[in-house]
Amino acid sequence: MAFLTYYTDPKKKKLQIIEIVAVVILLIVGIIFIPPIIKEHQQFQTAVAFHNMGHEHLHSNNDEAALECFQAAIRTYPMEESFLEIASIHHFKGNHEKEIEVYRDGLKSLKDSSKLRCALATEYYLQEKYDEAITESEIALKIDPYNSEAKNILEHCQKYKAHPEKRGKHNLNQEELNKRYNINHQHNGCHGH
Repeated sequence: MAFLTYYTDPKKKKLQIIEIVAVVILLIVGIIFIPPIIKEHQQFQTAVAFHNMGHEHLHSNNDEAALECFQAAIRTYPMEESFLEIASIHHFKGNHEKEIEVYRDGLKSLKDSSKLRCALATEYYLQEKYDEAITESEIALKIDPYNSEAKNILEHCQKYKAHPEKRGKHNLNQEELNKRYNINHQHNGCHGH
């Protein structure tokens, strides 16, 4: 590198000073920005490990241990998947108000999560709270205009609002609900669904 040699030529000396300043700036930037990035990556990896342990507990039908792991994952690094898993456990226990609370908590940390908005919209839809479901579906679609699940919920809610006589006859098919609650890979029917 040129800055290891001392130049007497004024033009080369000026370039040498520019090189030294650039290296010092890069070192300062590295010292300031790299440690937080490393820390965030470590937190993410730890959260993924907790999340995976939560899945192991779910497959062993140990919902309480799974909840603890998913909550530890969220405390370490908020991930929408962990919020969705916790909400799903509450759904299968019939604790729908707690399920909604989990979605709302998740949206405090992850405001731009179309998945969490859509999941909240689905729960509102199932509770026949169509105005709330429409609002959440519309927000989900603003975040992700290609979210087909949000479009589907929005269409169903608008239909039931326009035709109240059809309320209570939800026709989201089982495949859509399985997808929504991730049933196929996590619960395997262990909660009576």
